[in-house]
Amino acid sequence: MVTSPPKPVAEGEAPNRGTYKLLTGVYSLDKSLGVLEQALGQEPDIPEEIMTRTRLRSDAMRLMNSTREEEMLKAEELFTQAIDKEISDPGIFNPNLSTEQAIATQIERLRELRMLRGNTRGSQLLNDFDGAIADFDDVIEEEPEFTRAYMEKAKILRRARKPEEALACFKTTMELGTTLEPPPKGFGMHKYMITWLERIIEELEERLLEEEAIGSGEFGSADAGDLDATDSGDGSGRWKVEKITGFSEDSCVFHLSNNPPAVPHPYPNDAWHVNIRFGGTVREYTPISTALDWEMGKLDILVKTYTGTSRLPPVAL
Repeated sequence: MVTSPPKPVAEGEAPNRGTYKLLTGVYSLDKSLGVLEQALGQEPDIPEEIMTRTRLRSDAMRLMNSTREEEMLKAEELFTQAIDKEISDPGIFNPNLSTEQAIATQIERLRELRMLRGNTRGSQLLNDFDGAIADFDDVIEEEPEFTRAYMEKAKILRRARKPEEALACFKTTMELGTTLEPPPKGFGMHKYMITWLERIIEELEERLLEEEAIGSGEFGSADAGDLDATDSGDGSGRWKVEKITGFSEDSCVFHLSNNPPAVPHPYPNDAWHVNIRFGGTVREYTPISTALDWEMGKLDILVKTYTGTSRLPPVAL
């Protein structure tokens, strides 16, 4: 809520409380300027060069939240223009800053613009992984302890299905995040982010163990997450957990799915079992579903829970 400055009150008159307007969300630079003008009671006096750079960043940030590819591309273009301006003409906008402080401010502006463009390039709509990583690498080169750049780069590497590189980058993030002071004093990380990192690192380490098992021929390479696949080969590989039902004190049923195998079930009339891997752990289970279910890409596993165990069962067959 903002108010315009009240007019001077003459002797004997009631105070003028001003005109109030309730604003519920500001989504553009023009609206922000309108709020500022309302608060000041006059149009704000902002140098044109600052307005140009501010508008580029503001418009780009608004577009980067779009669900349309063309608007995301426009956001990338605007971020690029803003970055080029910072590089070609840093400018010293605040006369109260020393030259050293002004340079530090410019470096920070450039760093944030590159981070924003990197996130835009690495979005699901654009999927420009190389471009995103290049932006984060530029930030890291300028500030080797900027933890957030390592984390965003690691996310992109993970999305690009480069688990080894992603794991190394997440570990660097963890190292910096736990040794540096957290914001606002440093580039370290707060406890909740460190807990998240620990989980992601553990998942990637387990993923690499699974990749090793697939490479050795212990498990197949079928992947239920591969939308282009038409079958799952011999049915061996990564299956998707569709749902979990039948919860009781010591058991539940995992319902798994995958693309139908390309070959018939080898033992349609006999008792059969599957080996299931989760990271470095392999367990043997007897499915409670039928061979026909398996041929249709369905598999139900009864899982027993034992005292002292807290892990969900694996889903790689």
